Amino acid sequence: MKKIWLIALIVFGLITFVSCSDDEDDNKTKIPDTETTTGATPATETDTATTPEDTAATKGKILIVYFSCAGENYGVGVIEKGNTLVMAEYIEQFTQGDMFEIVPQTPYPDSYQEKLNLATQEKNNNSRPAIKNTLTNLDDYSVVFIGCPVWWSDTPMIMRTFYETYPQLATKTLVPFGTHGASSITPIPRVIKEYFPDAVILESLGLQGSQVRDEASKDKVKSWLGKIGILD
Repeated sequence: MKKIWLIALIVFGLITFVSCSDDEDDNKTKIPDTETTTGATPATETDTATTPEDTAATKGKILIVYFSCAGENYGVGVIEKGNTLVMAEYIEQFTQGDMFEIVPQTPYPDSYQEKLNLATQEKNNNSRPAIKNTLTNLDDYSVVFIGCPVWWSDTPMIMRTFYETYPQLATKTLVPFGTHGASSITPIPRVIKEYFPDAVILESLGLQGSQVRDEASKDKVKSWLGKIGILD
C-alpha cells in the first residue's frame, strides 16, 4: 500500500514540474515581443531625422536674388522685363519668397550689341561693376535662390561683385537658376561653388530665354522646386 502511495506522489510531482516548465517557456517567448515593440522607437527617430522636411532646403525664409536686363535680348527682341526676372517671378509665385534685384550702379545699354561689348570688356578686365542697392537683411533667410543670365559662357561680372560683398552666403542653402541663349547655365553654379565651396548648393535649373515665357517653362520651374525639396 505504501508503495502505491509513493508511486502516486512521484507521478504527481513530475506532472507539476513539467507544467511549471511550460509556463516559464511561454513567458520567455513573450518577452522578446515586448522588447521588439519598444525597440521600434529608435528606428522611427532615425527615419524622421533623414526626411526632406528636416533639411535646410525646406525650412526658413526664402530669398530670391536675381540680376536681369530688359531692352534688346537675344532671341526675343526688345522686352520690358528681363528673361531672368520672369523666371524669378515664377519662383516667387510658387515659394512666396522675398525678392532682391541686383541693380547696377551704371545701367547696361538697351542695345544687345552694346550690352555684349560692355560685358566682354568687363570680363576681359576682370571688372567688378558697382551695385546700386544694398541687401540689409540677409541674416533673415536660410534659403537663397541666385539667378542671372549667361553672357559669353560666363556669369555677368556684377555677380562676382555680389558674392564678394556678401560672404555670409556661405552659411545659406544656395539654389542657382538662370537663363541662356542656346547653351546652358553651367557657369552659374560653377561660380557659386567657386566662391562658396562649403555651402549647401542644390540642383540648378536653366531656361532658354526665348522660351521662358511659355507655360511649359513655368511648369518646369514648379517641377524643379518639388524635386529639390522646396515644395511639398
